[in-house]
Amino acid sequence: MPLTAIIYARSAIDEGLGSLNTQISACHAYADQNSLSVRDILSDATVSGLSSTNRLGLSKLFQRISEGAVEPVLCTS
Repeated sequence: MPLTAIIYARSAIDEGLGSLNTQISACHAYADQNSLSVRDILSDATVSGLSSTNRLGLSKLFQRISEGAVEPVLCTS
């Protein structure tokens, strides 16, 4: 049975990380290459990475981690 992963993507205000779709596609490709099943995709669009304030996707990710509901988390840098 494959591990179940969650994808987290964040689109910086300056788009230095690439678009959300580009990040998500890269994470899906990694999951496919490594036999991972993607459970969910969490994201924060046009939010500064300097603070976790107002980052709903990141907050949901932290909540799922604290609940033990997450195995691998996939993201790009």
